[in-house]
Amino acid sequence: GVIVAEPGKRAFFRQKRDTLPGQPEEFIEGEGETIDYDGKADIVKFIRRGEMRRYRGGQLSDQVTGSIIVYNNITDIYTVDGQKTSGGLPSSSVGQGGRVRAIMAPKDGTPGAKPKPPATPETPLRQSMTLGGDKGDEKK
Repeated sequence: GVIVAEPGKRAFFRQKRDTLPGQPEEFIEGEGETIDYDGKADIVKFIRRGEMRRYRGGQLSDQVTGSIIVYNNITDIYTVDGQKTSGGLPSSSVGQGGRVRAIMAPKDGTPGAKPKPPATPETPLRQSMTLGGDKGDEKK
């Protein structure tokens, strides 16, 4: 379905994503002057002054803005265009300046989580009391 916002405003979309047991809840929400949702393909388009946000466990994780945002919920892939072109001429990107902006958190971590400790080497390192070589041992 297609939703068109009142002049000067943006329409709103929110969808809960399927997550694995034990994983934090995820929501996708977005705004645009026009929102086009294809429920069969599970693809949503935020058109003109688009903004999309992903929340993991109630925390803002990712945020993108652009003129057109296309999000595929099945593949979890989105594309963002800064300006829509019509007949080779750029159209107005009100409030965007033709730029795409993105803030993204690592996918396998939750925002604000401590990084994983480095992996330990398979062969433990041993301390040596000598430096390999005889040249340094000679005294003259």
